[in-house]
Amino acid sequence: MGRVAAGVFAIPGAGNLIKYVGKGGKYVLRGGKAAYEAAQATQTGTKIAGALGRRAERELAEEGAERLAAGGAARALPGARQIEAAWGASTYRHGGLMTGMEHIMYRHSAGSGFANVSRYAQGTTARNIVGYVDDALRYGTVSPNGPGAYMVEHNLGRAIGTNIAGEAASSIRVFVRDGVIQTAFPF
Repeated sequence: MGRVAAGVFAIPGAGNLIKYVGKGGKYVLRGGKAAYEAAQATQTGTKIAGALGRRAERELAEEGAERLAAGGAARALPGARQIEAAWGASTYRHGGLMTGMEHIMYRHSAGSGFANVSRYAQGTTARNIVGYVDDALRYGTVSPNGPGAYMVEHNLGRAIGTNIAGEAASSIRVFVRDGVIQTAFPF
């Protein structure tokens, strides 16, 4: 199944959990056959995604070579992530066990009922937030925030929501612990 950050992860459609245990890569499955089949499907999907990614890289390289030959400029590939971080699940003070994205949408979406929190703009989707987080992990300022924990801040250059005071916010703050994205919010 590839390398996964430590934590508990939900398998879409299986209604079961898969848990990564230790650095040895041992998986504990709950739910028997359904969890096993979901894990196999995830592994197959990862292999397909890897093949598609390699094909896309080749196509980008070919396109860049064609642009250079025609006297144009090649497009740059995005920078590498500064820290290793993946989406996973954790137990939160408000909401209990949920994925990082569920926590973000629950606590920081435009219509969340929480007071004294920053919020994303109305209409912000999970896909938008994944993009913001990816940009922050590639180009943001990384600061240690305890053992195995990091805080990443990045100005996206456009308003993405409001800060705690209700003012327009164009920066994002991402917290990563043990390689798992815990939360991300505008500030």
